[in-house]
Amino acid sequence: MDSEEPPSPPPKQAPALPPKEPPRVPPKDVRVRAKRRYRDAPRYRDMSPVSKDDLAVNDLIELEPEDYDSDADEDHPLIPSEHSTSPSPSKTRSWVLAIALAFIVTLAVILLWPSTSQHKENAGPFRIKARPSPAKDYALNFPEQYPPLRNDATEDCKTAWAALDSVSCHSQIWSRSWDNSRLNPLGPDLSRYLPQVCTEECTEILRQARTDIGGKCWSSQWDMRGYNGRFNTTLLEPTPAEAIDTLAKRQDHNCRTSPNGDAERNFCMIDLEQRWWIWDGMNANHMRDLNNFVRFTNERKVEPGKKMKGTHGGDDWQQTYDYWREERRFGPGKGETDCNFCTANWFVRMLGDWRETTVDEDGRPIDLPHYLSRIHRAGRRCDQAGASFEQMFDMIGPGYEELLPDDWMWTISDPKSELGLGDGPTFLHEPLPAIRASVGKLDTMINRWDSTPEEYRIFLEDFHEAALSLTCNALITYEDLERFLCETDDIAPLCTSTCQYSRSFLSKVFRTTQPHAIQKFDRFARTHNLANPTVFEKSNDLIDRSCRKEKSRFLYTEPCSIVWNKYRRLSWIKNPQTPDITELVSTVQAALEDLPPVPEGVAILVSKRENELSSEERSALSRWRRPLINGACSPCFWRQFVGEASWADPKPKTKIPGIDIDIPMEADKVFSWLRSMRSMHERCAASGVVFDREELLATEAKIVAKFRNVPSDNEHEDLRRATASDGAL
Repeated sequence: MDSEEPPSPPPKQAPALPPKEPPRVPPKDVRVRAKRRYRDAPRYRDMSPVSKDDLAVNDLIELEPEDYDSDADEDHPLIPSEHSTSPSPSKTRSWVLAIALAFIVTLAVILLWPSTSQHKENAGPFRIKARPSPAKDYALNFPEQYPPLRNDATEDCKTAWAALDSVSCHSQIWSRSWDNSRLNPLGPDLSRYLPQVCTEECTEILRQARTDIGGKCWSSQWDMRGYNGRFNTTLLEPTPAEAIDTLAKRQDHNCRTSPNGDAERNFCMIDLEQRWWIWDGMNANHMRDLNNFVRFTNERKVEPGKKMKGTHGGDDWQQTYDYWREERRFGPGKGETDCNFCTANWFVRMLGDWRETTVDEDGRPIDLPHYLSRIHRAGRRCDQAGASFEQMFDMIGPGYEELLPDDWMWTISDPKSELGLGDGPTFLHEPLPAIRASVGKLDTMINRWDSTPEEYRIFLEDFHEAALSLTCNALITYEDLERFLCETDDIAPLCTSTCQYSRSFLSKVFRTTQPHAIQKFDRFARTHNLANPTVFEKSNDLIDRSCRKEKSRFLYTEPCSIVWNKYRRLSWIKNPQTPDITELVSTVQAALEDLPPVPEGVAILVSKRENELSSEERSALSRWRRPLINGACSPCFWRQFVGEASWADPKPKTKIPGIDIDIPMEADKVFSWLRSMRSMHERCAASGVVFDREELLATEAKIVAKFRNVPSDNEHEDLRRATASDGAL
């Protein structure tokens, strides 16, 4: 009987896997708290070199259990659970600490290894030497901070160099932060460190070291291989002698004082910085510093004297000061600015510092005549006891006799250089060279039978001095103004208070000269082919009319010359008379036709009262209005219609802009005037620029009352009824 095989066991099945869980995301309140902890972490606030990602992860890891919602913890990927294989926070923290400790140990080995092997540092030519210890103030070790001398240096040089192992100077003598005329916010404070640098003992030591090393060391005797010190080798002087020479020059330059005792905080460098914002380092850019001086003296003002008392310094050093600061005058005119010894000495040094490599404030080469002319324009403002700047300026000739002719100030001009509106002329800019040449000619024409040449010479000299005091380009004609507006569309530099004050010097010259003398000088100059500055007699009036702004309740209005130039009506500036009615009406109508459509959002804002608008809505409406009030809806156009019309005026003006009531005028012009005025008021109001309706009605009343009996057709009758319905009649 066949035996039956036992049935085979069923195949083993793999244990069922738990269902795949969705990604775990911390609850929103947990994420918010984590972000706050990340933001407020002390390490982040202190700007320590810890990445933001590390901080974020650490903050999430280090959250306490009670910071989490119990139901959300099961789905959080960073919190271990019974189904999670992620390391626990304690293990993660241990790994982080282990990595940090390993990094610190490695860094310590790298830093300390060279110092433990200094006896081998000269074994190879490319071994990196240990960085020297920080310099100790008033015990500076030069051989330790600089690269070592080569083995083949002379013994005398080695001895002189080794003697500088404990120099009684502050470590800021090595700083280059003050060398160039630029403020370095991260550099050493001039007022704090300069008194510590400028000790008599340090100055004498550096001068003696310059003598000793300069006579005993030469060639490139420093071993630069593997140098790891405090200095940038690309800026380092090639020899010890040149290094000490640079330090001594810097010390002598920075530690200058005033023999008169009028320097701020005793040192000229601090005085120039606090008086003019001039950082007069030994490699300073004089043209950049000169601009600072000019800006300070463009405006006429007086600073009263006051007592200066306080303490300056820090925990390591303090200095108490107590002195009286004298009254200081500033101004662009000749001798209007008080200049102490330090400022006058600064000008004298500038006069002799020109080199072929000298550049201006923009880094472009500047030739000697332009260099001197700019210094002359600024320096003549100084009023200093003793020698005047003009006397100092006359002494520069012997230093530049090979570069300048004897009569260079009378013959050299700069016809190619064009001044901007915000630049005052120097003696190189026309017409000043032509005026000086004419003065030379007049000296030969003066005789006892005719006083005109002598009078004209005095007039030319006064005009020349007044022109040099200008802080803006006020020597312009209408053609110059037209050219400037076509190029820049901006005359703001002519409209400043400083320009207006400096123009008063020019006005005084013409005001003190009789009108008949001006006419006589004009004929005399034309006859003898001389410079004729009488053409600038009307320049001040032209600038005043160009800068005029009409009264308005709107902000950011431009001068009328800018507005009218947009519509090619700059001639209204040239002619002080009111523009012709036909021109005004046609210009305004064309401008109104070009008004942009009012957006729906702006229309809503326009319909609201001013007190109903929020600050954001006011700003939006102001941005929309700005191009309108400087265009078709400009107060400059509106004033040409209404003038100063007012119902409250008990004696209504008989002169309305464009219309003289005493002169007969055609009805067509009158009513086109009224129609344009009404159209401007309505269309500008719809765009958000609302003019005073009382002015409109007052002007209509005066004009219509004058022309009440003028025969009119049906077209004019409509306007007559419209004005009557508004109460104008």
